[in-house]
Amino acid sequence: MLPPFLLTSYHVRHPYSAVLIILTNCPLSTAKKFRYVFYISSFFVLLDFLLNLIGFPNGTAHTFGFRTKEEAFLTTYNGTGAPAGWNWCLSYLATAGILIGFDASGHVAEETKDAAINAAKGVFWSTIVSGIGGFLTIILFLFCVVC
Repeated sequence: MLPPFLLTSYHVRHPYSAVLIILTNCPLSTAKKFRYVFYISSFFVLLDFLLNLIGFPNGTAHTFGFRTKEEAFLTTYNGTGAPAGWNWCLSYLATAGILIGFDASGHVAEETKDAAINAAKGVFWSTIVSGIGGFLTIILFLFCVVC
């Protein structure tokens, strides 16, 4: 059973996945109409992110309380029984998911106008936005998740 404050984000992901599967598998007559699939899926991803930003602190404040600065930044918890070095390596994998897809505009560059400039801008800004969102998520987890 999920904690009550996680239910909001959890319930957004399943309809989002269903809508994305339906929209990507339905035949669209033009590529111009496919941009609406992007808009809808981007909306659900941002909604999920915002619900996490709102739900985690709200649920933490109403249940067990926030961690202190010392607990958040200076303590570690090894609940796996694995060596500490292995957990340190795995901690990088937890944040690697943030950077997945930042290079997507480079892959579709041949279909864009003025690709030499716009593809580079897309990779640059998606990396910046992913970094900011990832930093906020990591800080959120450090203060809200109690082991």
